[in-house]
Amino acid sequence: MNSHVNSLPDPRQTWAHSTCSENDLMQALEDSRISAIEADILMGTDNNDQSLQLQPIMSHPPDTSSDLNFRNFLRLSTSHNVERKEYCIKKHLKLDFKEIGAVKPVLEMLDDVLLRKQNNNKLKTIFLNADILNGPGVRYESLPVACEDFIKTCLQFMKQDTNWQAQVSRQIYGYCKRKLI
Repeated sequence: MNSHVNSLPDPRQTWAHSTCSENDLMQALEDSRISAIEADILMGTDNNDQSLQLQPIMSHPPDTSSDLNFRNFLRLSTSHNVERKEYCIKKHLKLDFKEIGAVKPVLEMLDDVLLRKQNNNKLKTIFLNADILNGPGVRYESLPVACEDFIKTCLQFMKQDTNWQAQVSRQIYGYCKRKLI
């Protein structure tokens, strides 16, 4: 997702990877050298919520609990200018979905917070990512996110709002043509 920008950001980003705890996220947000944050998302339980209700959390399998749910990740990753009624993403975000059940609720939260309200995201991008092709290291494993389901769910949200924009990365390393067809 990329509002108001026609091209992807400079590929020379400094990334914070697997930012799946509140402490890791705060360190990445406070580090001026970090320009982009990658975090894994799955359905699980929030360690701070005693209800044990499944919700999108920032976690990497096999872990199914975290101290950071997606709603708080989004709250911490954005700033809100009350006077101008704008939300602004602090850094580029790559949301790496580890299961299909997390995609729709995350897109609904993004849509509500960043797209339906006036926002000022001219210089920041949110990448939606999932392992939807068998590839290097996982050629014979069953993938937890089906390609068709992931793309269909993402496209449904793009059709609802003109602020969504899709761009496909043309760099696919480790894949040969017959594996992509």
